[in-house]
Amino acid sequence: MSIIKKLEGKRVLILLASEFEDSEFRDVAGALLLEGAEITVASTAQEVLSGKRGDVAVIADELVRDVNVQGYAGLYIPGGKAPSKIRDDPDVQKVVREAYDGGLRIGAVCHGPQVLISAGIVQNRTLTSHPAVGRELQEAGANYSGRPVERDGSIITATDPRAIAEFNTAFIREIACCELFGP
Repeated sequence: MSIIKKLEGKRVLILLASEFEDSEFRDVAGALLLEGAEITVASTAQEVLSGKRGDVAVIADELVRDVNVQGYAGLYIPGGKAPSKIRDDPDVQKVVREAYDGGLRIGAVCHGPQVLISAGIVQNRTLTSHPAVGRELQEAGANYSGRPVERDGSIITATDPRAIAEFNTAFIREIACCELFGP
């Protein structure tokens, strides 16, 4: 019996820095891998990246400044304290804007939408996040819903680790179907 994997042949870029929320990286990356996606972790520094709870450590595959988003189907930004560390980096902002302009499916959980704010792609979008980021989303021109998961066009956001299962379902479906159905 052959198992069909929804994301076979798809590439997903994950932007990461130390103090990411361990479960938001592990549980999303794991689901993407189980569905056959190829994952690339990019960071602003070539170092061991540790989750804020100390459960997960990752070494980036490449530096953000060297990323070419062409060929990727999705971009994912987990939360924790990592988004605040990378959000003001010009290379991170450039990659996120190129991903958005290129039609990649973009996922962000918890504090991850802070990177989307800094990249300037949240205006007039309905998004969700950790409640602490809600006001910042509104001030950047987004409609903050506070619901566990939101999908607005090519952007899928979630509030926190409790919403990961629902987020994974939406994010994987969007990556798998984007060529068929568009944004």
